[in-house]
Order: sequence, then structure tokens, then C-alpha cells
Amino acid sequence: MHGNALSDAGRVPDAVRRFGQACDAGIPVACTNLALTLLDPPADPDRALALLEGACRAGDPYGCGALGHELVQGRFAADAERGLALLWQACAQGAQAACADLQAMGLGPG
Repeated sequence: MHGNALSDAGRVPDAVRRFGQACDAGIPVACTNLALTLLDPPADPDRALALLEGACRAGDPYGCGALGHELVQGRFAADAERGLALLWQACAQGAQAACADLQAMGLGPG
């Protein structure tokens, strides 16, 4: 089983370990997946924020979109302006979840 399947199957510690290994190996999308896993209880929001920041800096549009989503929602800190900019960036790079977030706010491409 891969990390996402492990997380979906309720084997979160295994998913965290595998995502962590892949993230440590320099795979930005694995850092994004690890961060998203860490946002679920028991949450580790500080680590999740650091991972999303790093994934976004490394060029993962899904990491940028997830970070933007959380910033708009105020999960880490309320920074709607930066969050929207990240959502637009991620959407332009093909992250469909970011486009859907923008569309749900009445801002996205349609």
C-alpha cells in the first residue's frame, strides 16, 4: 500500500512514516501529503505549516493550493490575501482543488 491508501485505510502512522521518508528524499508532493495527513486529529499544525511552506517553495502546486486554502480558512493564521494569491498560483499550475476553492468563493475560472 502507498501512503494515501494507508491513510485512507486508517493506518495513519504508516502513512506518516512513508510520506515522511518520501518527503525527506526530496519529493515535494509527499511533503504536501504528509502535511495534509498531519492536519487530521491528532493534528500537528506547526509541522503541517512548515511542510506546506516547503512544498510550495519547492514548486508543488498542490502544496501551494493546500497552503492557500488553509490561510484563507484561517487554520494557521488568517491571511486571506496571501491565501488567495497562492490559490490563483496553484490553479494556474493545474491544481484542480485550488481552482475548485476559487470557484466556490465565486472567484475562480469558470
